[in-house]
Amino acid sequence: MNLSVKHEMCFFYQPSFGKDALINMGHTHLYTNSLKINAASHSGTLQVALAGHLGSTTIGKLDDFLLKYRSRFKHYENISFDISQLEFINQYGVAALIDLVYVLKHEGLRVSFNRAGNRADKVLSEAGFHEWVAY
Repeated sequence: MNLSVKHEMCFFYQPSFGKDALINMGHTHLYTNSLKINAASHSGTLQVALAGHLGSTTIGKLDDFLLKYRSRFKHYENISFDISQLEFINQYGVAALIDLVYVLKHEGLRVSFNRAGNRADKVLSEAGFHEWVAY
């Protein structure tokens, strides 16, 4: 493997194996690409800024965020995501955001995304994500 790139991987549960089967999706990303999540509270709203790359190699950070803040959600009415610094998102990132929003709505939070007009925002728009969040 070239040390400057990392293959994007996806795990699927395979009942006949009794474990997750590793599937190489054939995509590469530089090792330096990562996802940064910053959260701050303001007037009953949890404001979350996403920066960097959101793909199969970084979606675990969304899970970490959810686990870290889940016990605090009862203190908020709204959660607002800023994606203006999100440089890249692929289908795995979109699916992870859908799962995250579903959990947050299930917790009783109103979820919103600040539109950015960047490449990641365009991918989300093309996927119908913003309309789904507003519903």
